[in-house]
Amino acid sequence: MPPSSLIHIYLSPHPDDAVYSLGGLLHKQAQAGTRVVVVTLCTGNPPAGPLSPFAQSIHERWSADGDGAPALPAAPAEVVALRRQEDLDALSTLGIEVVHFDVPDCIYRLNPSTNYPMYTTEAALFGSLHPSEVNLSRRVAAKLTTLLRGFGRHHLYVPLGIGQHVDHQLARKAAESVGAIYAYYEDFPYVAQEGERWPNLRSPLL
Repeated sequence: MPPSSLIHIYLSPHPDDAVYSLGGLLHKQAQAGTRVVVVTLCTGNPPAGPLSPFAQSIHERWSADGDGAPALPAAPAEVVALRRQEDLDALSTLGIEVVHFDVPDCIYRLNPSTNYPMYTTEAALFGSLHPSEVNLSRRVAAKLTTLLRGFGRHHLYVPLGIGQHVDHQLARKAAESVGAIYAYYEDFPYVAQEGERWPNLRSPLL
């Protein structure tokens, strides 16, 4: 059977989210000859200047979670570059295409009015999107719209936002403003921690 012309497109807030949440399904679809694309949202470089204490603590946590792997590079931009490369390596192993958007991770994003970090605590990381992120959501939606038009016939899969991580909220909000979502998927590891605490949806749920 020839490969299907339908393209499966997954919106992933961070470099690891789609693989952690749906790695088996991604592999199955790719092995069946279907074109699969993961669009990773938060892979932009951090702004110039020192990290906030909270962002620095996150970097230290990532390094400590390496399970014997070499320590992360000291420069924030090098850390982000390493995460982008890991995303490419993991997905290419599965036979999946990757598109990286240039949105910085929330721990790096600055309030455009004050130039200060917006998310500086663990609570803020899982709280509400900062009011100033409205314009960012619109920009992401516009870029996603252009991208999807270029792919032709597709199914778009979007994170449900279980756990309420602000980057997952941003991904879902932007996608919903674009519309034509085929299905939502449950965000791992948050689905294992949150149980069945997610909104009722009309769209299919993976």
